[in-house]
Amino acid sequence: MMFSGNLFLTLTFTACIVSISGYFLGAVGRNGFISLGRRAYIAFTGLTTILTAIFLYELLTHNFQIAYV
Repeated sequence: MMFSGNLFLTLTFTACIVSISGYFLGAVGRNGFISLGRRAYIAFTGLTTILTAIFLYELLTHNFQIAYV
């Protein structure tokens, strides 16, 4: 479970950075990047939900081997 948690955490961080970059470039005038930012934000939201479910599962099963729990 630790590997999948690290993988989802890395993917979430990457999606967040891509989303911020896409929306920033869209605000500066490159309208093609707005849809990229929107898709990355949707991915960020989904990955954050998955991470929350993983952490909640680890907490409820009393698995305190993970540093976050």
